[in-house]
Formats: sequence, C-alpha cells, structure tokens
Amino acid sequence: MLIHCQKRKKDLWTRPVLQATITVDNSAILGYVFFPNLWAKGYAREAVKCMINYLVETYQNMDFRADVNIQNYRSIALLHNLGFVQSKQDEFNHEVQYRKL
Repeated sequence: MLIHCQKRKKDLWTRPVLQATITVDNSAILGYVFFPNLWAKGYAREAVKCMINYLVETYQNMDFRADVNIQNYRSIALLHNLGFVQSKQDEFNHEVQYRKL
C-alpha cells in the first residue's frame, strides 16, 4: 500500500509522502517524508496516525515498525508520541527501529 501526494515545484518536493509496506506476517513497515515547510505543524502526527488507524481497521491486528536515523529527533519524538517503543539499534548506531504492537 502506498499513500502519497507529491508535487514537483522547481525540482523540490513540496508535499509529504507516506508509505506502509504490509508483510506476510501482518506487519506494517512505515515510511514517511515531511519537508521543512511542514515541520512543527502537527501534519506528520495527524497523517501517520490516520494511516495507522486505516491499517488497523483494514487488517485488524497489526504490528507496526519504523526505522529511523538516530539523529532524526523529530521523527523519534513523533513515534514516541504515537506509542512506539525502541526495539533495536543497528550495530553502527546509525538507525533505530521502533515498534508498536
């Protein structure tokens, strides 16, 4: 499943991109990109929460996962706010995995 709305404006993406990859074990790997013009306005929280609600309604019991760069404090805060917890960190300390059961 890919949910996206993108628009090119002078070679810059101006709208967010959200994606959920559904695996065979009924897990969803979430991905999203929000650009600086949309930061700190609540759009990411609202959009990701809406996507999670849609997936739960559609697929019932789901396990959610998101991999985040360790320095992406905004995304980590967003995931914490949505009930995700850290599940593991890569061996090079570049990415952290968060899960929501």
